[in-house]
Amino acid sequence: MIKKLKFKKLLNEYKSNKYELEMIREILKDAHLEFEVYYRRWCAENDVDLGELTKNNQEKVDKIFIAQNPGLVPTEHVPKKKEVKHKKTYREIARKIHPDKLETSDPRFWEYTNAFKKVNRAMETEQWVTCLR
Repeated sequence: MIKKLKFKKLLNEYKSNKYELEMIREILKDAHLEFEVYYRRWCAENDVDLGELTKNNQEKVDKIFIAQNPGLVPTEHVPKKKEVKHKKTYREIARKIHPDKLETSDPRFWEYTNAFKKVNRAMETEQWVTCLR
């Protein structure tokens, strides 16, 4: 009974985080468009050449994005305590939603299969947020 409740709690957290991520993406998409319009208008009003500006600062921008996204550049991987927690959580979820536990005729079979694939992708890529889509 406790394991079932724990699984439901994890599943609800997953669904909640997925919904929140979708909302944040929508908000950022709208904000990005507003910023881009304002930025281009300001540059036009102040005679700023965007092509030249981009060309002159491309190297700096690349360094910033590589620093923020270490997955873009091969780096030496050192396991952390957080990853151990993810591994434990992954195993626990995988035991609960593994499609082999159900018959193919069960109506939940494909739901479990898709959820299991997402969890596997998250574990392999270590990108938990992007796999919640």
